[in-house]
Amino acid sequence: MTKVKYIIMIILASILLLVPNIVNAASEQTYKDEAQNIEWSYELDDSDNIINLKCKTTSKTEKVTIPDKIDGKTVISLKGSWDGAFQNCAGITTVLV
Repeated sequence: MTKVKYIIMIILASILLLVPNIVNAASEQTYKDEAQNIEWSYELDDSDNIINLKCKTTSKTEKVTIPDKIDGKTVISLKGSWDGAFQNCAGITTVLV
């Protein structure tokens, strides 16, 4: 009987690894940060947290502060690496969290 359970566990684990990871993220949304004069784009995860935050303003220079919340929703991740999150913002020299 233990051998059958072991085989079933291996089959179930294999199925879970083969099933694609489906993310139920909403379409891209934008937020105009008036205080910093910057526009952000982002998506929401299943828990309504902000993911893939990205700077959309190409003319932003010097420093920018990544918001911890936007419209009451918690920011939990940036878009990819530095290049992803700020690729259009070449003039930024300092990023504060």
